[in-house]
Amino acid sequence: MRRAASARRLFKRESSCCDQRGETIQCLTDSGHDSGHLLFVFNNSFDDRTPLTAAISTDNGKTFPHRRNLATGDGDFAYPTAIQTTDGQIHVTYTSDERTVVRHAVFSEEAIFAPSRNN
Repeated sequence: MRRAASARRLFKRESSCCDQRGETIQCLTDSGHDSGHLLFVFNNSFDDRTPLTAAISTDNGKTFPHRRNLATGDGDFAYPTAIQTTDGQIHVTYTSDERTVVRHAVFSEEAIFAPSRNN
């Protein structure tokens, strides 16, 4: 299957690093976007596959303080993959409903930095 010409790979799998809790994680790192920030999409729970959270690091992966939940609630959200298209939008696909549904979230990097409406 050919990838659309308008899409370019932004994030690639990188060696493991540590999150703020000292857990070893797989980071997704920038491979060409102007900001140079790192994006990490993960389940923000030790026990469940919910919520699915996108986090951005501005200090080369030392911390990921800028976070936004992409999917919450009952169920499971897993196996995320992220790319950024040439228009700057970040696209995350992930599974839900016991891996029977593939979902697609689209957002800008700025949406992760914006204050949450739930505050």
